[in-house]
Amino acid sequence: MIKGKKVLLFCILSVVIYIVFIHNISRKPFQAQLRLKGNNKRIDIVELRRHQLQITKENDLIERDVPRYLLNYRNPCWLETIHSAGVYIDNPYLSLTENTQKEMIRLTVKWGKLLSKTNSSTKPKRLRCLPYVYVAGMPKSGTTDFYRRLNVHPDIVKGQRKEPHWWTRMRFIELKRTNHSSINIYIDLFDGAAEKIEVDKSHSKITSDSSASTLWDNDFWRSFPGNANLDEPELLNAHYIHHFTPDIKIIVLLRNPIERLFSDYLYFGKLNKSVENFHERVVDTIALYENCFKNETLRKCAYDSKLGLLSGVRLRIGLYWVYLKDWFRIFPVKNFLIIRSEDYKRCVLCVFKKVFRFLGLSEY
Repeated sequence: MIKGKKVLLFCILSVVIYIVFIHNISRKPFQAQLRLKGNNKRIDIVELRRHQLQITKENDLIERDVPRYLLNYRNPCWLETIHSAGVYIDNPYLSLTENTQKEMIRLTVKWGKLLSKTNSSTKPKRLRCLPYVYVAGMPKSGTTDFYRRLNVHPDIVKGQRKEPHWWTRMRFIELKRTNHSSINIYIDLFDGAAEKIEVDKSHSKITSDSSASTLWDNDFWRSFPGNANLDEPELLNAHYIHHFTPDIKIIVLLRNPIERLFSDYLYFGKLNKSVENFHERVVDTIALYENCFKNETLRKCAYDSKLGLLSGVRLRIGLYWVYLKDWFRIFPVKNFLIIRSEDYKRCVLCVFKKVFRFLGLSEY
């Protein structure tokens, strides 16, 4: 009789959660601001960058305690108590793709089953993970092809999105929308990967974040505590990533800056494209930066988001050394693997042999 009641309660819970999910997915007011593909992304992020956001000390992730990572796992993972099956209901990534919706619904049902099998005094736990490796850049440098090939390795498992852009963008979108931005939103994207990492007896599998904005995009640096009145940032997104995962591996693909810039111009935006239009935009943008360099440091100009907004092309992304120097101050150089796109095109197999050695994985 008791078992039957539990089954009935679980069925009711599953139906309720599903209805709430569908209701959440169908809400539209903020959905346009959460689209991270195509031209809508550019418009929404541009609009957000015009706002003065401020992260308070109470809401600052760098003040948060780091999880106690399990020593027998290669990937940074820890156990966390499940208090409710509906943990994904307010996750903004839920409304972005059908695959993410299906995965979060599947996991919700799983957590509901676990909760239905335990009493209130002994809550079940789930494995939670952050990425072990970041493919941190750069845009239009072969990161998508690299990501697809990387994830063929049997010891690498995918998160729910190739490019969450959480550290650089989504957490600020959420801050604007709710005055709060929880890292749990980001960690949720790796719950499916955590399942596969957990069932692996050796716990040697790893997962990754391949957001191509990670290395260079710090447009909200003034919102970080202590940065507001500075000419150049002291605290960067890299500091936040280091706070949580100081031993990660960072892979960066670098392409000839001119080729990268032209490819970037062709890919983003919907305006009529032509060689002449590209040339005009480049000339105008170079003039903007040359004017900035007359009175300011290279680093200040590189991190000037207003200058970036005025630019007709994303020239600043090609200032690789500025961003790499900052990351090298935060993480040991041994944690980086820099790959030239020219070398990648010449010999993919050669590059991936280096990649797998760098990650401590077998050449399968």
